[in-house]
Amino acid sequence: VAVQLSSEGYTDLIMIAGSDRVGEFQKLLDKYNGVTGKRHGEYKFDSIKVINAGERDPDATGASGMSASKMRGAATDNDFDLFKTGLPDDFKDTEDAEKLFATLKKAMGIKEYKEFKEFMEIEEGLSQLLHSKEYKAAAKWFKKFQNAGMKNAIALHKAAGMVKGVKDKDLQTYLLKLKLL
Repeated sequence: VAVQLSSEGYTDLIMIAGSDRVGEFQKLLDKYNGVTGKRHGEYKFDSIKVINAGERDPDATGASGMSASKMRGAATDNDFDLFKTGLPDDFKDTEDAEKLFATLKKAMGIKEYKEFKEFMEIEEGLSQLLHSKEYKAAAKWFKKFQNAGMKNAIALHKAAGMVKGVKDKDLQTYLLKLKLL
């Protein structure tokens, strides 16, 4: 942001931060003021001032006790009601608040329940496959065909055909899981 503001011609920078971050931001911004660097870009201000936004009581309820960490935690827990407590009153009950919540979850790489449920169903199916006597038998056939010099793809196809109900693709998954392929 400092690089962007400097490039737009601003000569003085005032930043507002939580009480616990004022010193850290002041030191960081002062350190790189007028310094060119690939990582941080380049900015030059005549003055930089970081102002305390006020003391925050981490045990307080509502916005006064909210922190970015708590808001990320609410996103992780998919707790929109808790997340909203960290938003300004005139914003928290808007559609944009929900979009912000969704954007944060996406940026954090949080999977939605539907995706998680689908993943668990696949895992459960794989677990059943791994304990299936049919696939164990097909794996034995695969090893026999492989030891006889057949290429893996052919051995897999023949092995799947030797046991009723075994599908090539599922046998491939089974063999991969057992590290036989």
